[in-house]
Amino acid sequence: MEFTLRIAIVFSLVFLLSSCELFMWQYNPKPAQDIQRAEAKQANQPTLALADDGSFPKASGDVDPVMQKYQTFCASCHGAEGKGDGPGGVGMNARNFTDSEWKATYGKDSAGIKLILQLGVTGVKEKDPQKYARLNNAAMVGWSALLNDEELDKMVEIVQSFE
Repeated sequence: MEFTLRIAIVFSLVFLLSSCELFMWQYNPKPAQDIQRAEAKQANQPTLALADDGSFPKASGDVDPVMQKYQTFCASCHGAEGKGDGPGGVGMNARNFTDSEWKATYGKDSAGIKLILQLGVTGVKEKDPQKYARLNNAAMVGWSALLNDEELDKMVEIVQSFE
């Protein structure tokens, strides 16, 4: 009986070890290919670095630094193409800058867009509740701490350029 039990245990272990993928050593080239693709993609991306004056971010390469700031700070809610479909904008009423009604009604108001960029939704609603009543559920913060006046003007151009 003891001999039979030992043989059964040995055969069971051999069976388990041979069928378990953890113990099957195979070469899988896919992870290496994924790493190579990620490294190649990263090599083509602009790098961010602090400027000598400590401002953030500055883009190197051919990327417009203000567009890089849009991609860094705004696209998470408004989407990379300004359609209001960024993951952070879900449930926050992120503005769709490509919407024809928005473009016709509000998209031409450069001063209004700049003010919203500076103060955020809460700030403009406090400043002029009637004019900005349409922003009732939006939750955007102001960006004046990260964008200087020239960058704010360029960001308005970016917002207005989405098709």
